[in-house]
Amino acid sequence: MNPRYTIRTFHRTLGATVIRILEKHCENLGVKLLCQSTAKSLVTDSKGNVTGVLVDTAEGELKIQAKSVIITTAGMAPTRDC
Repeated sequence: MNPRYTIRTFHRTLGATVIRILEKHCENLGVKLLCQSTAKSLVTDSKGNVTGVLVDTAEGELKIQAKSVIITTAGMAPTRDC
């Protein structure tokens, strides 16, 4: 067996598997996933603490208040659901 083929196959399926697991966990926790949405800006309080995010959604602009905001970068391939 070619080791590079095994690694490549694992890499191609790993991301999709992780996303499915995270989506299921979010669903179990009651987390709402926003597809086709773009973060426009962070919401801050008078001290400069990040308290949420302003998002463009298919339904319009949405202000989300949160105890914690996680900022990440990377691609997420579009799916039929999103």
